[in-house]
Amino acid sequence: MNIHGLVVSERDGNVNWEEMRDKGIEFAMLCAGYGSGSIDLQFRKNAESCTKLGIPFGVYWLSYAYTVEKAEQEALRREYLAAIRANLTAQLDGTVIQYPDGTRKRLKKKKT
Repeated sequence: MNIHGLVVSERDGNVNWEEMRDKGIEFAMLCAGYGSGSIDLQFRKNAESCTKLGIPFGVYWLSYAYTVEKAEQEALRREYLAAIRANLTAQLDGTVIQYPDGTRKRLKKKKT
């Protein structure tokens, strides 16, 4: 059995949620923000659309921390995530490392 979902952030622009629902999307993971406090510009609209259409959604905060101190600062975003009425889950996503010079590196899952 397959369940079809969609991971969405402001980089995806305006999402036609009615079309996504009609195409069989059953849930969404919405980016609430990233870094030490940048709110995703499409988050509120996406959350409201999912709620209106009955599409369950979870939220994530994309972490760019490259030191323990930065990770602790970004972990405070959990307060923001906890305040969001998501149907599914709230996650702090640490799959990208941003270095002081602005370059970013996506972490790869280690194969076992």
